[in-house]
Amino acid sequence: MSAFISKIIEFLQNLKERISEFFGLNTSCQNNLLPYNDYENITDETEENTGTGDFYDQNIEDIPLNTDNDNIITENKETDFRELYEYFIIPEKKSAFPTDSQNFIQYYIEKFEDVSEMQNYINEHNVVFLSNIGRHLDSYLKQLGKITENLSENPEYEELIKNLFDCISKHFISKTARQISGHISEEESQQYCIEFLEIFNRYLSDIGIYTYNECIQGSPMSDEDYNYYEVEALYVSNENLDGIVKKLEYLPYLINYTDYRGKICSLCLSGQLTAYTAGY
Repeated sequence: MSAFISKIIEFLQNLKERISEFFGLNTSCQNNLLPYNDYENITDETEENTGTGDFYDQNIEDIPLNTDNDNIITENKETDFRELYEYFIIPEKKSAFPTDSQNFIQYYIEKFEDVSEMQNYINEHNVVFLSNIGRHLDSYLKQLGKITENLSENPEYEELIKNLFDCISKHFISKTARQISGHISEEESQQYCIEFLEIFNRYLSDIGIYTYNECIQGSPMSDEDYNYYEVEALYVSNENLDGIVKKLEYLPYLINYTDYRGKICSLCLSGQLTAYTAGY
């Protein structure tokens, strides 16, 4: 009987060694993640005390211990995101819109209302995500109509610009950019995304809207980037990853205008991204 027990003990010891060896292969991953109990406690504390929507990820694959951009884990691995990112960029126009005539204001509103090129493209292609964009476009036009219907005979230019930009930002730009960002790396959808982006960008550029383009997925955020993005924090213990952009959801969109003093000002729809944040 004692011999049998000895064999059991020997078997358990061997099993323990194999388990230790197995988990030893993944220490780089384990060291960058919060222990399960700490994760639960900190998540509860964060939600209760801050309400920021920051989140913790227990499913990160082996995170490198350096900040070499080629080794940073990012989304959209199927296609180089840096190439796709270029399609979203809208250059800034040098001149801000003037404030000197009622005729200009009417012309400007008509520019906002002219979405026919986007509508035609959506109607010509039976694609689900384009149909979703079409619904956002219809909603945007309804909200735009409410603004123009209630427009006074002599609208205050600065207030009008703010109302128009608020309308297009909430009801169309953010929803459309998110739709395209979610599908552009898919092989079956990519060409539709790129073609529609060309039309979408041209429309936005015609009404004076452009993008902030300095922040790159897989690279560290600069201090200025934080002024233009809403950042979801992905907490890790590896300090070398602090501030690295894991995923760009969509870019910031801006518009310039001239205020009553003749000063050039800008309005901004914040972009969305997820960045690694070191600490607990």
